[in-house]
Amino acid sequence: MKISSLYILATAASLAAGGATYSASAQTQTNASREAMIHKCILQAVAEYPRGPDSNDSARTAVYKACMIAAGLAP
Repeated sequence: MKISSLYILATAASLAAGGATYSASAQTQTNASREAMIHKCILQAVAEYPRGPDSNDSARTAVYKACMIAAGLAP
């Protein structure tokens, strides 16, 4: 009886560890996708409103936010 209880406990622990690994992998992929979209939106904002002495920071920020929202992400 004790051996079967240990087997069940080991199996449950193994499944829990596998689930945690999957969650971490999915989270890493989500973070990479978000980082790529942030980069794309920054490039778009700078292309439309280049940086310089007379740059329009608020317009560049609005373009960045609109890009992120269009992608379904929080700015």
